Amino acid sequence: MIRNKRAFYLFNKKRLERALEMLPKMTGLVFQIIPFLIHTNHKGFPGYVDDPDTPCGINYFEWSNNLQRITKKFFPEKKILYKGAIKLFPNIPCIESLLLMGSVGTVAQTERSDFDYWVCINEKKFSDKKKKLLNEKLRLIENWGSSEYEMEIHFFIADINMVRRDDFGESDRESAGSAQKKLLKEEFYRTLILIAGKIPLWWITPIDISDEEYSECINILKKSVELEYDNFIDLGNIRDLSPNEFLGATLWHRIKAMDSPYKSTLKMALIEKFMDQDVKSEPLCSLFKKRMIKSPDNSQSIDPYTIMFDTILDYYQKRGDMEVLDLLRKSFYIKTDIKVNRSDRFRKDLTYKEKIMVDYVEKWGWDQEVLEDLNSFKEWDFDKIISFEKNIHNYMVQVYKNLADKLKKESDGENLIKDTDFQMLGRKLSSFYAKKPNKVESLKKAFWERLPQESLTFFFSVDNGKRANWHLYRGNCSKDFILASKDQHLKSATNILELLIWTVHNRLCDENTTFYLIPNTTPITLTDIEILIKDLMDFFPALSTVDLKTSDLLVLPRIVKLYLVINFSAKRWLNQIKEITIFHTTTWGELFCETYKHMKGIKKAIKYISKNPPEGINDISNYYRIFIPKGDFSKDIFLNINNLIMEKLGNYILDEGIYNNTYFE
Repeated sequence: MIRNKRAFYLFNKKRLERALEMLPKMTGLVFQIIPFLIHTNHKGFPGYVDDPDTPCGINYFEWSNNLQRITKKFFPEKKILYKGAIKLFPNIPCIESLLLMGSVGTVAQTERSDFDYWVCINEKKFSDKKKKLLNEKLRLIENWGSSEYEMEIHFFIADINMVRRDDFGESDRESAGSAQKKLLKEEFYRTLILIAGKIPLWWITPIDISDEEYSECINILKKSVELEYDNFIDLGNIRDLSPNEFLGATLWHRIKAMDSPYKSTLKMALIEKFMDQDVKSEPLCSLFKKRMIKSPDNSQSIDPYTIMFDTILDYYQKRGDMEVLDLLRKSFYIKTDIKVNRSDRFRKDLTYKEKIMVDYVEKWGWDQEVLEDLNSFKEWDFDKIISFEKNIHNYMVQVYKNLADKLKKESDGENLIKDTDFQMLGRKLSSFYAKKPNKVESLKKAFWERLPQESLTFFFSVDNGKRANWHLYRGNCSKDFILASKDQHLKSATNILELLIWTVHNRLCDENTTFYLIPNTTPITLTDIEILIKDLMDFFPALSTVDLKTSDLLVLPRIVKLYLVINFSAKRWLNQIKEITIFHTTTWGELFCETYKHMKGIKKAIKYISKNPPEGINDISNYYRIFIPKGDFSKDIFLNINNLIMEKLGNYILDEGIYNNTYFE
């Protein structure tokens, strides 16, 4: 255990150094300051909560010369840093350990990597008030990092007693709750970095020991003078994995895959390997621990992500599934955000990530043509991106089906996931994949930043049956180009509003997108399109299915946003309601588009509002909006609709501010 402790400290130091090498300079400084912000609670510093009971302080926090220098550089106006900063620190720290989990410090780290911290506490020593105050402090630091430095930071308060029992609470946006138990602990042990505080005891115990032997190690530690038991936190042993949690884990990763398909697909593939009874499997953290103890300073051979990736590739290689192998290899290459060439194997100045990727490319036998194609990923056309990302999602869905079928046949009937978590995750999955009447389709995305288009063109046509259709194309396209080629075609619909809401819902446009409209015989103008799209983007902000609230998913859905578009395709001199399109989103994260003739749309809108009224007058502008394109009687039509709805629901529902009135003037 003494040897293992030394190896862990050496390896942990290497991981921290590697992380800082790969982080942008300012991000690296913030990363180093975070322990200080948690260790203190002083007015003027991020994370300050104005309550003397606010918990702070990390056991064995080191106020090193380097940290002092960085903190003074970051907060040069804070005089207390120069006049005895020790006064900032609590006499009795209450946080056992601050641990970072995930891709930071590995080959998978990119500039967009988030920072997932486990703030380990002994909840028995915390009142409800103190836990609430600590949570508030951590949220303030998260918001500071996000707003000031665009860093995605997540703090998870982990009770060491619960973690020891593999209990991770309820599922929410970032916590898997009961959907993962030992699998989450396995990943945690394998990828953690000790930022400050006590070492997880498991890391210094002998490899692959039973729970009884693990308990004996604790007894030995308590008697040890050199190791000192108080230097460690006991988060429990892990020797094997439980098949009964695989169903919940695969369901969880399918949800996470909506935001990060590549990462979650790898984890699902790993579960598939674990479930294969013909393949001997051990928790990857055990394999990782063996390598770390054997060679703690060999950072390339013991990268947590390469160990997982190699394990999965080896599994599919032996299965002979070359199509999946090719997909996983290319996904891994793109996701690591690194570009290499065949000639790089002769370079002496390769970075950590370049060296790993050059070795992979050599091993896989990729030629320069394959590399040039992948290196130009950001220049791929839309169809190629969507096709590639659809393949990732299709693979992920197939893995899930395989696992679910296998579990139904082999399970003993006991699944460790809680019913509420299972129901919540199932509904998140349904909100993304389920097809329903009038529901706006969600594109299968793997790399969100590649979707917004520089320009989009709308084209109106009438077919031989005299049916009108609208078409959406990528780029600035002429009519002749469109008639001659379908290469840049995205989507068609009989109603242009279906194209607009689909574009906004899938964020194919942003504030930099330029729109074009090929001249046509309809009353619709380019200005109409530009103003409506801008308003729709404002009213329907980008929503991740992962962000949906558990409390909302456990009950029937209700409408939370309602948007009416009146007479968009009608002649602008009309003084009557000819057509109404209703866009609405629900608490289950689904967006719907419905079009009605004449007053049927008003009756439908009144019905929706009656069943789902806004909670208060302050919520109205975020709940309900009307759009009418500029015309001779636009404002009159709006006021008529306004009066009809107020007669039914009360004057507090609407006022003249709930429409784009600057457009009418």
